[in-house]
Amino acid sequence: MIGSKKLLAQYHGSSLSTQSCLDALARVLAADVAIARALLLTHGDRHGFYLEVEEPEPIFIRCGFASGYGGEGPAGLAIALHLLRRFQIDVDEVAVEHGLLQRLDEGNLRRADLEGIVQARVIRPMRTYGYMHAGLEGRETAEQLMRRQFPPSIPWWTLDDRLTDLALDASTNPDRAVFEAYRLLEQLVKLRCGIHMDVSGVAVLRKAFRGPGSLLTWTSVSNGEAEGRAQFFEAAFLAHRNPRAHREVEGGVARAFREFAIANELFVLESEAVARITKEDA
Repeated sequence: MIGSKKLLAQYHGSSLSTQSCLDALARVLAADVAIARALLLTHGDRHGFYLEVEEPEPIFIRCGFASGYGGEGPAGLAIALHLLRRFQIDVDEVAVEHGLLQRLDEGNLRRADLEGIVQARVIRPMRTYGYMHAGLEGRETAEQLMRRQFPPSIPWWTLDDRLTDLALDASTNPDRAVFEAYRLLEQLVKLRCGIHMDVSGVAVLRKAFRGPGSLLTWTSVSNGEAEGRAQFFEAAFLAHRNPRAHREVEGGVARAFREFAIANELFVLESEAVARITKEDA
């Protein structure tokens, strides 16, 4: 029978670890997979997820989630539901047989299982909001817990090529990555503009970008926007580069990654700037 054939699907997480299932869900969400709908698969107090996607293979999160008692399983379920809601993904709950969840955990679902899931009657009244509340009772806020599921990471597809080496070390030495990024930018601007080596810091950026007499500018934007970009360079150095040059900055990896992203934007803007044409050049 067709329904007895094994289902080609993606299986994520481990039924033995709630956190592994949360990590799996976060990876899928961070990968910007087009999820049209999520189904919470329930048998008793055990739960897994089916994610309806446009991919050729359906996505399942194994049954590392639970409900009905205090513990990591219910907390993980609450966080998962909050995450899906935050990503504007509708979640319905359906009741399934124990054997189906067993096959899900084994990565051995059949085509008939998927048909049964899709055709199953949605549980009403909705219980998902109850899971979201009960699972986090006495814990941190949902916002704090959701943020923790996504470790700091570099948005590689937006990264200026000149920052690649520093980005590779950002996780292990974030303070150095940020400081060296700004130092490298200062050196590049000095060399490009022929600014004397005795000039440093914000003074370099002011000569390069600020005002009608600047050495570099952006021809594709208005004078006001060009001035705003110039001020952005100076403000970033004052707010982020200078403090790290004189003391250890609090905030850890998360703050460093945010500042590194700002430095990356400065590199991109510098690459888009062109030499200002003066009357002598014309």
